[in-house]
Amino acid sequence: MYMELYPDKIKGFISIDSAPLQKSYMSAMEIWLLERAEPLYKIYPWKALLKAGSRGCAETRYGQKLMWEMK
Repeated sequence: MYMELYPDKIKGFISIDSAPLQKSYMSAMEIWLLERAEPLYKIYPWKALLKAGSRGCAETRYGQKLMWEMK
């Protein structure tokens, strides 16, 4: 919000592990997919979801292991 109100005062911005809060940042396809994701998560086996999520959140095996342990 600060960046939108005072763009002349910003030299840069780094965002870590955040998601956009407004639909304007997402494509119509992303919104369509998100609106239909819940049924898929309900049928996805928990351990398979953990494995896929861990791989998607970290590049190294160490990072993936940490993500897995946070379940």
